[in-house]
Amino acid sequence: MDLKDFLDRIIDDGIIAASASYEDGPKLDGSIHGFEFCRGKEPDTIVKEWTRSFEMLRLLMDAENLDDYFYWNCYQLELEWVLNCLSVAVGRPLLSHLPTARGALKAAEVLGVRATGAIR
Repeated sequence: MDLKDFLDRIIDDGIIAASASYEDGPKLDGSIHGFEFCRGKEPDTIVKEWTRSFEMLRLLMDAENLDDYFYWNCYQLELEWVLNCLSVAVGRPLLSHLPTARGALKAAEVLGVRATGAIR
């Protein structure tokens, strides 16, 4: 599987999950835009955007407009989810705290790796 196909699957599955989790509004908009930003991008470009969005979120922490805060929070979290899964697929941590077990499980699902243990 190439990077584009892997990213497309992570993004498409993520948008489906976000749409099921959030009603229309800033959380859903930020999530979808975060995922769509990643489409067709190289990992380093996504890392740079995660850093930029993290700074934007930091500036909004004391803002009175919660819609802006929730938009950027969800945008940044979805970039991080993509980086989490990508960290497993490329075999190196793209952020210092990644990958997580959930990211490894999702990457394994997308890449077609299955557990073969005795537990069913």
